[in-house]
Amino acid sequence: MESPDSAQYNRGFASQTAGAAAPPCFGAALLRIALNAPEAAASCASILPPPALLTGTGLLLALLMTMPPHAAAAAADPWQLYQDQGTLAYSEGRTAEAETAFQKAIAEAKKAHPVDVRLADSLSGLAAVYREEHRHEESERLYKKALTIFEAPELGANRPDRAQCLEGLAQLLRQTERAEEASTLESSARTIWERLWADATYEGVIAEDQQDLGGAERAFRAALQYSEHFTPQYGRMLGTLENLVGLLDKQGRSAEAEPFCRDALSLCEKVFGPDQKKTTHCRALYARLQQKNHGGYPAADPPARRSAEPQGL
Repeated sequence: MESPDSAQYNRGFASQTAGAAAPPCFGAALLRIALNAPEAAASCASILPPPALLTGTGLLLALLMTMPPHAAAAAADPWQLYQDQGTLAYSEGRTAEAETAFQKAIAEAKKAHPVDVRLADSLSGLAAVYREEHRHEESERLYKKALTIFEAPELGANRPDRAQCLEGLAQLLRQTERAEEASTLESSARTIWERLWADATYEGVIAEDQQDLGGAERAFRAALQYSEHFTPQYGRMLGTLENLVGLLDKQGRSAEAEPFCRDALSLCEKVFGPDQKKTTHCRALYARLQQKNHGGYPAADPPARRSAEPQGL
C-alpha cells in the first residue's frame, strides 16, 4: 500500500502560537510528516506548545506522535481502518459489525484502480461474513468477484490472500454439498501455500548462509505461517520449526527458541511416535533449552502457539 508523499516541514509554522490560523493543507502535511519523516516530526514535537495549549493542527501532530506506526497508517488510510475493523469484528463473531466495516472498505477500495488487491481483500472478507450467515449466493458471488481480481496477471499467482480466498470459497462449496468443486479449489490453494513455503524456506536458508540472520528469521517465520496450512504429516511445519529453533539458539535467544522447540517436540510425538530417533533428538534439545532457561526446573508449559490470523478471510 502506498503511503502519502513525504513533505518538508516548515519551521515557521511551528513557531506560531497555538491559536494562530494554519493553511487548510497543514493538517495533511503534519500527517505526512508523522508517517514518513519521524525525525522531522520529533523536531516538530520539541518546539510545540504544552499539550494543554494545543488546538487544531498542533493537537493533531501531538496525537500522531503518540500513535504506533501501524495506527498512524490506518488513520491516514480509511480503507485500512475499515478493513482492520471488519477483520477484528469477524474474528470475534460480530458479523453485523463486520459486514458494515467491510462494505465501507469496499467503497474506499473502489475509489482506486479497478484491479486493486485491496478491493479483492475486502470482497473476500465480506464473502466470509455472508458465508457465516448462510447467505450462500451472495457469498459465492463475492468470492468469485474477488478471485477475478486476484487472478489478474499483474498481481502474481502465488499470493497468500488468493489462497485464503480459494479456501474460503471451498468452505462455502462444502457447506452447499459441492465437494468435488471444493476439492479442486483446495488443491489450487495448497499449491500456492507449497510454493510460498518453499520460496520462504529457500530465502531463509540462503540468508542464514550469508549471515543475514535478521533476514533468515523473517523468512523462516513467514514459512512457519505458510506451513500452518498443511497437516503435520507433510513435515513442513516441523522442518520450519527446526530451522527457527536452530537459528534462535545459535544467537543465544534460547528463551525465544523454547516454545518453538516445544511445538516441534509435540509434532514429532504425533507424527513419529514417542520413541523414534527424531523425537528423541528433539526431546533432548528441548530439555537442554529448559535447562538453560530455567536452571533445571522445567517451566509449566503454556498453551501451544497458535496463529492469531482469523481463518477463511
